Amino acid sequence: MVTTAIFAEILIVGLQGLAVIALCLASARGDLRTSLDLHAWVPLVVLVVSAVAYSLGVVIDRIADTAWKRLGKHIGLMRRHDTPAGVGVMRLAVMKESTGLAAFLEYQRSRLRIARATAVNLLVGLVAAAVYLGWRRPLPWGTSLAVGLALPVALAAAVFSAKRIDDAHMDRLCDAYAMLDTMKPKPVVAAVCHRVEAGVPLFLLVKTSGGDRWTFPKGHVERDDRGPSEAARREAEEEAGAVGHVAGHPFTCYLFPFGSGEHGHCVSAFLLRVTGTPSAGERGRDPTWCTADEAVRLLSLGRSARFAREHAGVVAAAVAELASRAGGGPSRP
Repeated sequence: MVTTAIFAEILIVGLQGLAVIALCLASARGDLRTSLDLHAWVPLVVLVVSAVAYSLGVVIDRIADTAWKRLGKHIGLMRRHDTPAGVGVMRLAVMKESTGLAAFLEYQRSRLRIARATAVNLLVGLVAAAVYLGWRRPLPWGTSLAVGLALPVALAAAVFSAKRIDDAHMDRLCDAYAMLDTMKPKPVVAAVCHRVEAGVPLFLLVKTSGGDRWTFPKGHVERDDRGPSEAARREAEEEAGAVGHVAGHPFTCYLFPFGSGEHGHCVSAFLLRVTGTPSAGERGRDPTWCTADEAVRLLSLGRSARFAREHAGVVAAAVAELASRAGGGPSRP
């Protein structure tokens, strides 16, 4: 669609240039009037009129767009939409992700532009008709009344149609953006729950949803979460029943197996210092406290060597981070 529009614009500009050259050649013959054979020049006249009409349409479209945005907010034509992002951002995102949705939305937007421009033309035409009929060419009162009613009614219909199309276009644009946003892979976070007893760090592990392996409480960042750390805190409470203070930033990242193959997705790990006694958590999770060495052993059960090393690295990084904090050394915020 974009390529076709660009081609049409370039073609029209080229036709305008050809028309100018043709008129210059005709003028060079000395008598423009005798050089013009109306039958021969009808196609050129049509092309010139089309090109001028297109150029004028571009100007009117810009005027209508500006008037609709500026005046529409003040007189209630434009409905206030609770959009998930800016209109430009949403349009670019939909155009990038879905050609079909972009084409449908562009069709709606084209109808809106036509309705807005029609309203502008009718408004100008209403003023021009009033001057012409009332001063230049007075008509019988019945005819004047009919014309005087028809133009305002047509103007009101154009404005009403533009408003309805604009509302529908914005609703569908928000729906398309939200739908594409939900289809994107969500970040995954893990809560490395810990406490310290007699100077020894202990870690809280849970069973996976299938119950065949051990893991850290983890899950996707949901729309209602205020951020990744909040998602990690929520997962710890939901899966392990653990509550406490969660760090604002991840201390490490690791690969977690995705599906049945050796592919993995990156998980951001957050330290969570458990306060109080954890509740039961989700059924079947079986929250268990263990030392670092025991955590490494349990996390390796049922996993390939690659992902066993990934989980062991998380435990090692957590121990180092906790030791750094206890010793007053540099640590992540």
